[in-house]
Amino acid sequence: MKNKWSDYVFSKLHKYETISKNPNILWDSVIENPYHNWNFKYLCENPNITLTFLINNKNIIKENPYLKYMYFQWHEYYYFINFNKNVNENDITLHPFPNYWTYENLSLNKNISINYILSHLNKNWNFNEISKHRYDEITINHIINHPHLKWNFNYISRSKNITFNDILLNKEFNWSYQEFSKNPNINIEIIKQYYDSLNLYEISKNKSIYWKDVLNNPALPWNYDGLSRNPNIDYTIVLNNPDKKWNYKELSLNNNISWIDISNDIKKPWSYSILSCNPNIDWNIIKENNDKKWNYINFILYNPNVTIDSFIYVYDFYKNNDKICNILLSKLSTLEFNIDKKIFLENNVCLSP
Repeated sequence: MKNKWSDYVFSKLHKYETISKNPNILWDSVIENPYHNWNFKYLCENPNITLTFLINNKNIIKENPYLKYMYFQWHEYYYFINFNKNVNENDITLHPFPNYWTYENLSLNKNISINYILSHLNKNWNFNEISKHRYDEITINHIINHPHLKWNFNYISRSKNITFNDILLNKEFNWSYQEFSKNPNINIEIIKQYYDSLNLYEISKNKSIYWKDVLNNPALPWNYDGLSRNPNIDYTIVLNNPDKKWNYKELSLNNNISWIDISNDIKKPWSYSILSCNPNIDWNIIKENNDKKWNYINFILYNPNVTIDSFIYVYDFYKNNDKICNILLSKLSTLEFNIDKKIFLENNVCLSP
């Protein structure tokens, strides 16, 4: 179980309403700190709070003088439970109240299996969104058995469950060769035969393509922007092939490029703004190389190595820019790191907007 945040942290964050859905917030946090400005809408989305639990605690909410406002908001906001990642098929079965569920939103919930959806086609599922966000769960049999549904084949063409043979054998569907270029089932034989129909950037970036494929097929129109992003390309390959048109912006985002690679070849046109997103870059690297043009906002929003001290530093850096501070605070409300009261005290930072 995740550690709860301290009362001190609550005192700094409770005014920012999306804190209610932060994964560090447990129901005990709400009960033990009822005087904070909890947002019931976002509590419904909190992954630690289930529908059954909310229903079973309606009376507790109603009887608590600080929380009873939630009881009166129940019918207004309970539908936000549809966005809760814990909702599953059993919840729908146990609470078959039609006003609880909006199936268009439930379409995105991966706890609701594709088979369950296809066995309940009387509901208002959104098959465009299912195709867009859950394409790796869709198989060719799902499509063949339900051809009348509004599948979006641009997305499904990317699915790891769809092979090129599936596409060739089922040409009645509107497959996208451009999107199949992103499919992990692509291989060099497919590329050699169909490259005129494929997306050259995407096939070059595809993790199923290796440098040996490039070397063995020099006549193919490889895209070096895509190859620079390909996770199978390491910096040794780049150094050994200086005549190629490597793209250093794309290399800056390549997960196979390390800070050692960069620091050993520091004069190359690396993009430090893009490097700020790279998971191989942590806050210590940024601090120790503060002469570089790092993008602090990119680091906080997109880099998985965010720490509380990095957040506080960046927040303080932009403290006079309300728009950026609100963006940062919104991100803080979803981060899972634990916050140490001591860090706040030492930095004397107020995190309320």
